[in-house]
Amino acid sequence: MRQYTASSSLVEINGKTIHSILDAIDDKFTAEYILKKFGFENLEADKWYNQQAFLNAFKEISKYLGDGTLFKIGYAIPNNAQFPTNIKNVHEALYSIDIAYHLNHRNGEIGFYKYKKLGEKYGKMICSNPYPDNFDRGIIMSIIKKYSNKTTGRVIIDQSKLTRSRGGQLTTFIISW
Repeated sequence: MRQYTASSSLVEINGKTIHSILDAIDDKFTAEYILKKFGFENLEADKWYNQQAFLNAFKEISKYLGDGTLFKIGYAIPNNAQFPTNIKNVHEALYSIDIAYHLNHRNGEIGFYKYKKLGEKYGKMICSNPYPDNFDRGIIMSIIKKYSNKTTGRVIIDQSKLTRSRGGQLTTFIISW
């Protein structure tokens, strides 16, 4: 899927997930200003909001605050968005990202997160969604830290393949912990 472009004007995202922006950006004035600019004022956790407006806010954040901030927003997702419960290990948690993604979006084609276990502490994630690569990298890293009880892990883009940030339809991440 193309970055920053929803597949349909009907696709929605829940307010709980949008709140990740406020948790991730240290400068609350800037975060609130950007959200307000795109129609996100007085966020309600259980309310549904237009995904394209949210993607427009992401594009603005990328332009003015950079990839590091996109990573931080992704890193905040598991603490804000609805995720499956009873996850026992990192591999289950990485598989659950796609389930969580579908729990927090509705009304149309939204893409996917497809995880494949490659070893005991090694795997790959294929992401096809309209979010920026560094946002997805943040989600994956947060999941690794949360479920592996380690402070470090590696989430790198497979540069041998075309990525969404370079005009492709998906991005593949190589993951280890």
